[in-house]
Amino acid sequence: MKIPRSLRCETVVVHRYLGSGAYGPIYDDPVTYAPPKSGVYVEPGFRKVTNAQGEEVVASATAFFGPEAEDIPVGSLVVWQGRTYRVIDAQPMRPFGRTSHVEVVLQSTDEEPTT
Repeated sequence: MKIPRSLRCETVVVHRYLGSGAYGPIYDDPVTYAPPKSGVYVEPGFRKVTNAQGEEVVASATAFFGPEAEDIPVGSLVVWQGRTYRVIDAQPMRPFGRTSHVEVVLQSTDEEPTT
């Protein structure tokens, strides 16, 4: 199922997680996803999910990106409507072998991205 462009009307900024350094996490330069070409549909709402370490955490929102966002790693930061979220999980959806969209599960955080 492809997410229609008409629903992907939100603008988000993604700071991809590159790894950990001596002074904490390191993020790549910000990438903006904005309509009309690469807008995002964001569905706020709390739900329990399992993170990469197998722990149950509470997600604050789910963002639906187009197929161009296939490379967003866990731990990245996403800024939407002035709030910062950490990526808990990112799953490319491939119903017929080709990525139709990417579902990114987000958790609220106070961390500010540094490049």
